[in-house]
Amino acid sequence: MGYSLRHIEQYDEALVAYEKALKIKPKHKGALEYLGELYLQIGDLEQARVQLKILDKACFFPCKEYRDLKEEIEKYEAG
Repeated sequence: MGYSLRHIEQYDEALVAYEKALKIKPKHKGALEYLGELYLQIGDLEQARVQLKILDKACFFPCKEYRDLKEEIEKYEAG
């Protein structure tokens, strides 16, 4: 739900959906990655970095979700 809402730019509703998902499963890698991407879309780089740190701990080995969010953060920082 969060993913769909984010892509139609309903950011507040997407944030609520991601928060609900993460209440159910706090280390859900997909929800953590997408929440980080949402933060980038709304211009909150610091919160995106927080999600990246949480993903780093959630992934036993480097995982796709971590790499994808890290790449999106790097793109955001590059402008």
